[in-house]
Amino acid sequence: MKIRTKILLNIFLSILITGIIVILISRIVSKNIVEKQIENNLKNTVLSNTYYIESIISKYKQITELLAVGNSVINFFNPDLNQETTQEQAYKRINSTITKSKTISRIRILNKDGIVVLSSHEDVGNDNSNKNIFIKAKQGTYFGDVHISQFTGNLVISVATPVFVNEEFLGVLIVNFDAKEELFKITTNRVGLGETGEIYLLNREGYMITPSRFVDDVVLKQKVDIDHTKSRVYVSPDLLLEKIQVNVGEYKNYIGDGVYRIHTYIFCVDWVLVVDINKEEIFAPVLKLTNSLLLILLILLLSGVIVAFIISRTITKPLLKLHHGAQEIEKGNLDYKVWTKTKDEIGQLSQAFDKMTGELKMSRERMENYSHELERKVKDRTINLDDKIKGSENERIATLNILQEVDEANKQLKQEIMQRMEAQKRAEESDRLKSAFLATMSHELRTPLNPIIAFSSIIERSTPMDDIIVFAKTINQSGKHLLSIIEDIFDISLIESGVVKLNKSKFYLREIEDVKELIKTEQINYNKEHLEVFFNANQEAGNTLIFTDKKKLNQVLVNLLKNAIKFTEKGLIEYGYKFDEKDNILFYVNDTGIGIPQDKTVIIFESFRQADESHTRKYGGAGIGLSIAKKIIEMLGGNIWVESEEGKGSKFYFTLPYKKLSEEKPVVIKEEPEKAYNFKDKTILIAEDEKSNYLILYYILRKTQIKIIYVENGKEAVDMCRKNRDIDIVLMDIKMPVLNGFEATKTIKKFRHELTVIALTALALAGDKEKVFEAGCNDYIAKPLKPSEILGKIDKWLNRFIDEDRK
Repeated sequence: MKIRTKILLNIFLSILITGIIVILISRIVSKNIVEKQIENNLKNTVLSNTYYIESIISKYKQITELLAVGNSVINFFNPDLNQETTQEQAYKRINSTITKSKTISRIRILNKDGIVVLSSHEDVGNDNSNKNIFIKAKQGTYFGDVHISQFTGNLVISVATPVFVNEEFLGVLIVNFDAKEELFKITTNRVGLGETGEIYLLNREGYMITPSRFVDDVVLKQKVDIDHTKSRVYVSPDLLLEKIQVNVGEYKNYIGDGVYRIHTYIFCVDWVLVVDINKEEIFAPVLKLTNSLLLILLILLLSGVIVAFIISRTITKPLLKLHHGAQEIEKGNLDYKVWTKTKDEIGQLSQAFDKMTGELKMSRERMENYSHELERKVKDRTINLDDKIKGSENERIATLNILQEVDEANKQLKQEIMQRMEAQKRAEESDRLKSAFLATMSHELRTPLNPIIAFSSIIERSTPMDDIIVFAKTINQSGKHLLSIIEDIFDISLIESGVVKLNKSKFYLREIEDVKELIKTEQINYNKEHLEVFFNANQEAGNTLIFTDKKKLNQVLVNLLKNAIKFTEKGLIEYGYKFDEKDNILFYVNDTGIGIPQDKTVIIFESFRQADESHTRKYGGAGIGLSIAKKIIEMLGGNIWVESEEGKGSKFYFTLPYKKLSEEKPVVIKEEPEKAYNFKDKTILIAEDEKSNYLILYYILRKTQIKIIYVENGKEAVDMCRKNRDIDIVLMDIKMPVLNGFEATKTIKKFRHELTVIALTALALAGDKEKVFEAGCNDYIAKPLKPSEILGKIDKWLNRFIDEDRK
């Protein structure tokens, strides 16, 4: 390719590529700016209109609820008053309300059977008992869908609220508000939406309930598809200001044009607020800028071609002269002179070229002389080479030594590769076990959850009490089973993370007989009531006083006994203890179950493993009970192992170190009958953010006649204690929003240091109990909540103050 062509092509491509890059960057930047601006406009528009609509809905709700509690409506349902007078008063009240309000077009009152008993229009006597608005209004204020009123012909929204007298449901008040009066105003507020932007509302079926900017007669006729409208969850009108995050996206509108859209849900009425703006209008400035830049690029390309042509002509003329000189030199004419008159780089090049020809002539003469000298040196070097060959033998020996070292390194590398392959196999086995554990855990958690969810969902008002008792027992048993699974997972996590703290105490060995009562539920769960669980009471060893963590010891025995019950179909299960030859205490659990293969007696103590993984499906279980037992026994300084024969049963053993302690007289605990508590003149504050936990406390305390005050976070608890000096005791949940239980207790104690605060906590980690008392709490109740413990501790602290007053 000629230089002139290269110059023209390079300049043309440089301008073209630079121009295209500039245009693309400008287009992207401008598009992003426009999109950001439009996104802000759309978000501001949708949020402002959402607040506007919610304020309207809130106003409608307030008006309806005020009417429902008004004297004229309440008196209307009072059978002790003159019915004619109360009906006339109620009729005047609803007509006066319609007359004074521009938005209210119709009011009616339904009795508790759904019959219209009073109305501003001619529909008294109509039966609305099967209509959704009556059914929903029984449970609280309900917003019906936008519809056309058959009496006024207006587009209205019905708001229904229940009428109660002395907590007795008597009927429903329904008010029709004219939707056009206020809701249609949002369609005209198009600030920042240009010539093509519009705002409209969709009902729960996706139909437009406000006018269109471009199409006539669309209200309740035009359907618009919005993502996820069919998967929305209904939210009670009480959550009027509930929001979800709004996002801008590209869509096709109802007339087929491409638009940028933003939409949000107004849950209290189950509407969708939509804001659209046409894409062509949005990107019109970007298109105009792109066209201008393309025109500029075209002008630059034409100018560049002209300039390149002039430059290339100036450069190539002297270069052609240099080319001719090079051809002469190639022929051997070293006396040829190029010489050009230009004083630029090409002129300097031609001078250098002429100088080079002179030097080439001299170099040729020197080369001839050098060639003769080189021949002489070659002869001398040949003699020297023979001498060096003799020395190469020593280098060969050194090379052999290096090869030997390389061979040794290869052997080490192979060994390292084998070790890594073994580690990979272990990692793959670990992943397989984790996957199997997750599948098993999913089944184990769903098994108790299924009856809990099923039985709780089928309990209705009409369900017989006998059935409810059966359902409640099943739910209770399943809940305990579920709690046991979760506690096992929690235990092994805490043990492996090293945060478990031992709580050692003195007790007699014979006390472990109580474990038999703890596993009766497991026998029921596995339908193994026929199995006899025998405690071998060693009288001599039973009176031995030991010092260890009794709770952890019981946990190990329970896990071993649960396993024995699970894998034993018939026969006997025996557990007990004795002293071994090293004066350690040897505990044992024997069963006549399926047994364990010899090659599996070690892996069963690993996490998530069973002797046969098919047992997970047949017998259930997560495969972590024995792992927990092993880790606990090792923490207590002992060992655990198993002796088993497949098909004949298993014998589990574990030891604990024994140190003789001074004898103490056994403490006899007398069982007291269930106490009837009465806190009629007392007031309790419950601070709990979980409504379900509050309901448990409410139903436990309700029978004591204590006055209950409920708050949902720590800040509300502080405020309530500050303004209500009648509060006698506080149940304080630790984990709450806004202000947690620790901080709330510290604040309360500053101005009411004598007030009793009882913490509600899981006490899962070491040091939790200390934190409770450091915050100023007087006592604590561990979750899960137990009625006897709750009532006992409240009685203890309330009676403490009574006793102090007597003193």
